[in-house]
Amino acid sequence: MKAPDRLFLGAHRAANGLSTVLCLLLALQLTGCQSQDPRDGTDPTLRVMSFNLRVANIGDTITGRSWRSRRGDAVKLIKAYDPDLMGTQEGKHDQVKYVRKKLKWYDMHGVGRDNGRTSGEFCAIYYRTIRFTEIDAGHLWFNDSGSPGKRTWGSIFPRMASWVLLDDTVTGETLLAVNTHLDVLSSDSRERSAMMMRELIDQHPDAYIVLTGDFNCDVGSKPFRILTGKNQRRLIDTYTAAGNKDGRKDGTHNHFRGKRSGDRIDWILITPEVKVLAADIIRDKPLLDGYPSDHFPVTADLRLPSEEAGEAGQK
Repeated sequence: MKAPDRLFLGAHRAANGLSTVLCLLLALQLTGCQSQDPRDGTDPTLRVMSFNLRVANIGDTITGRSWRSRRGDAVKLIKAYDPDLMGTQEGKHDQVKYVRKKLKWYDMHGVGRDNGRTSGEFCAIYYRTIRFTEIDAGHLWFNDSGSPGKRTWGSIFPRMASWVLLDDTVTGETLLAVNTHLDVLSSDSRERSAMMMRELIDQHPDAYIVLTGDFNCDVGSKPFRILTGKNQRRLIDTYTAAGNKDGRKDGTHNHFRGKRSGDRIDWILITPEVKVLAADIIRDKPLLDGYPSDHFPVTADLRLPSEEAGEAGQK
């Protein structure tokens, strides 16, 4: 090969190499952009959602309501309302893992209720990483021994709550998020479980509280009164604090049919210092036939008091 040809070939290879490097850098930049949470990281509004996903089971598969057929709509609904913090109930490991995969801006905390690992339903907590940093986390087992997978107090399944202590990077405040699913039959189990959550809340006197869940009882029940009664760390119901009526017949268990009557058994409770901007029961029907769950999700838009004080000082 002649010298001019070698020079030309070397220059050609160098140009191709530079082009490849530039393409890779552009691809990495685009990937980086796509991995950035589109939410404004300085927005002080805190949107919370509680959503019973409906456990995946063979009966729903037979009737055409399998998790696989519903999961896309469930995620679309979550994304449409774009919560910063969310508690889900009933989801098994594959379900909560699917939701976590699709919600790439979030971290998840949770374990299965049957063994404290991956077996059984989760009370999973999802939190937006652009806003929250985890400080501590754990699980509360509603039984005499405090062990995973145990059934006591007349409960038909093991019952639990998951909790995570979060640093809110927007306000600098500490938030204790608790998510639960109380027993469907035993009132004794529900009441004792509420008292255990009351004790957990009292152990975090410096944190604002957000409690989400499917409580399997209405807002006039004893568990509700245990959690919202006048004591050192009483909670308030976001739905009524937002100006809605008591909601006892604003049903959240829709039976896959959009049913609105019945009890409001899905709640978001908070410490009263937190301002409630809005709260709603999300009754959206997806494009397909039916609903993504047999429960309506519930949401609340909140404002932590430190941000309120900061705004007042700037006026």
